Amino acid sequence: MRFVRADISLLVLSLLNASFAQNRSSDWSADGSLRYRLEKYEGYNARNYGVQGSDALGGLDDAVLLQRLILGLSGHVGHRMMLAVHLQDSRAFGWSLRNSQEPEAFRMGDKSGKNFYIMNPQEEFFEFHDAYLQILNPFPHAVLTFGRQKIFCADYRIFGPGDWGNTGRWTWDALRIHWQRNNLSADAWAGGTKTHDPQKISFPFFQTEFFGGGFYGSYKIKATSVDLFAAVKKPGSAEYIKNQSFARYWSGLRLDHSASQGAVYEVSYTKGFGDQAHKTINSYGLFAKAGWSIGSLAWRPVISARYSYASGDDPRTKALESFDPVYGAGDKYYGWMNLVQWSNLDDREIMLELFPNADARIEIKFNRFSAPHYATPVNGTLVIPSGKSRLGDEMDIFARYPIFKSLYCTLAFGWFIPHEARLINGGIPTQALWGAWQMEYRFSRRLNCF
Repeated sequence: MRFVRADISLLVLSLLNASFAQNRSSDWSADGSLRYRLEKYEGYNARNYGVQGSDALGGLDDAVLLQRLILGLSGHVGHRMMLAVHLQDSRAFGWSLRNSQEPEAFRMGDKSGKNFYIMNPQEEFFEFHDAYLQILNPFPHAVLTFGRQKIFCADYRIFGPGDWGNTGRWTWDALRIHWQRNNLSADAWAGGTKTHDPQKISFPFFQTEFFGGGFYGSYKIKATSVDLFAAVKKPGSAEYIKNQSFARYWSGLRLDHSASQGAVYEVSYTKGFGDQAHKTINSYGLFAKAGWSIGSLAWRPVISARYSYASGDDPRTKALESFDPVYGAGDKYYGWMNLVQWSNLDDREIMLELFPNADARIEIKFNRFSAPHYATPVNGTLVIPSGKSRLGDEMDIFARYPIFKSLYCTLAFGWFIPHEARLINGGIPTQALWGAWQMEYRFSRRLNCF
């Protein structure tokens, strides 16, 4: 089996670089984005790996044209407030898993009845991308943001925007306070994360998958950052999940040392606790990195060894040990092919990073994936036999560089080699390949009509 994906995208994106120092009522801009991406799949899709016939969901040899359009306005209201409203339309042409073809593919809950909600990674028609009001200095050194927004902190591992898909994974309807003074900063927020249903418009604070919130505090000492964080996740208002019973909590610590010359290192520990269906949650996630930066050489290479671990459920105990990866990003840490997530995972990684210039980055890495405990099938069809643990190895190359000031090119390639993993029908999986190409153009158009 082979999997090949080609990405061609043109992203027209206005960056919200509004400066509160220029607080003027006429400081408005028309903001938007338009992206096209072509994907080619052979032997793999988002819900299946290798299995064909009556057990397969969707086609394994798709050619998909993805389109995402975002349009809206942002600007100042008076001297201390900023308003932003954008609409998003995401479509997947030719996809065998599109909503009109496989309406049950991304249902969470009842697959054929009425008790479900949808989390579609590629399709979302005429939806609010964001809609928020931002207030400067509700109290000293603070900014308050209320409404639909993206929330991400530090390295995106715990709280990330989840932007790689065509719809985006994590979008918050929340009240958020950001505070910063000198080397100390803190973010706190409460609200809910939205669903992604192609057939429904989700107004802010309605139709949420999870209710919850988070806190992230950081203190920087020269090249070292010491971070504390916490999070909560409870059932949202959407059908099916609103009837579930769980309260998941996390707390953790991160230490990060970055340098242009010499040692670089990072370590973080995240403890998961709470209860689910009257069972106690007792899980944890760990990340460690050690490397060396050679800023004196051309392209400033950084080589590092990295280790990600997330506990899996032990059927011999009454507790739930499987780690839920909070609200974090996925592919940039656990393989660009999105085969695994930070749950029931032992990921040993070697990475080489190169920086040809201030805006360019090249990443070459090797991941060795294992599953500490038995888990549900990966991509619905890839399982680890009893007594085994090694899922497989993945090699990735990722490059991003500016062609000129506003035009960026991204190239990526992935190669996965399964080892002890097997297909649910007893078959032996073969290697998978993945490739991507993306062009991104950024601009801002100022309006003077307000």
